[in-house]
Amino acid sequence: MIHSNIRSDARQAPVLNLISRREETAVKQFLAILCLLLLPAALSSPASAKKHNAPVDSSRVTSPDNHIIPYQRIGAIRLGMGMDEVQSMLGKATGWTNADTISGATWNYGDLNLQISFDKGAAPVVTSIRTVAWSRKPGTLGNLYWKGIEPVKVIFQTIDGITLGSSAFDVRRAYSNYGYEDVQGFSMNYKSLGLSFSITRDHMVWAIGIYQPQ
Repeated sequence: MIHSNIRSDARQAPVLNLISRREETAVKQFLAILCLLLLPAALSSPASAKKHNAPVDSSRVTSPDNHIIPYQRIGAIRLGMGMDEVQSMLGKATGWTNADTISGATWNYGDLNLQISFDKGAAPVVTSIRTVAWSRKPGTLGNLYWKGIEPVKVIFQTIDGITLGSSAFDVRRAYSNYGYEDVQGFSMNYKSLGLSFSITRDHMVWAIGIYQPQ
């Protein structure tokens, strides 16, 4: 009788193993389906949206307005501001070049389309400000075309309505009462106004700068 029970248990063991394997497979399938259901939610989570699609907060630089005022300011950034004031207002630059024996430091704020240069003093102050349409890839003035420019995120404009993306002809008509220095066809420098316009090969404005009176 004992031998009969042993044989019966032996026959049941494969059945129990089969049930366990089926349960394990079912659990794995359930977990796989659950992961697929949760994946879209993870990709569209606030953290992911903030990283990839966060809107540009231009209020820190366009207050009180987005005007380009020669000899004074672009937006809220003014000539003569201390380096510490700029950093307090805009935070850390996204790119920069350090001061050397010839010139002071230059800070780039990519998301604000701003480039700010300082003097070489012990307490550096802003000497020039430019709003810049960034190039998609490194290049030189001689081969820069508007089609190679990234979309402009923050728009600044002169009181005459000139902004990034205006044509060189718009600039010339807007300031027809003033002469300008033409630098190899790639820059229109209105020294008497304290304004300079950098021009692409297809005659579009890709940068507007102001500087201290010379």
